[in-house]
Amino acid sequence: MDGKVSKGTTAYDLVQPTDYTVTLLIRQGLLQPMDHSKLPVLANFNPIYLNLAYDPGNKYTVPYQNSTDSIVVNTAAVKDIPKSWPIFGTRVSGQMVFADDSRTVIGLLC
Repeated sequence: MDGKVSKGTTAYDLVQPTDYTVTLLIRQGLLQPMDHSKLPVLANFNPIYLNLAYDPGNKYTVPYQNSTDSIVVNTAAVKDIPKSWPIFGTRVSGQMVFADDSRTVIGLLC
């Protein structure tokens, strides 16, 4: 997404960048500030999801999704169920699948 928008593709009315991409797009002048008078729904958002470091005052963004990293186990196939992230660096090496998010994977093994 960042590559297409950065190259000047203008066919988008709305983009859904990740937090770190928002900062880059703002610096490049590729995001347009929003008119908060047209977004009364912002008053209904939990404040912990507003005014984040990558967009103070929500000038360019509104919260859309929030998630939690999890360990999901097929209990029919795994009897000794892992209880923490370090299991991924040892016992199940070569037998696991990660979501396509390098920031999450790097963080859990540090």
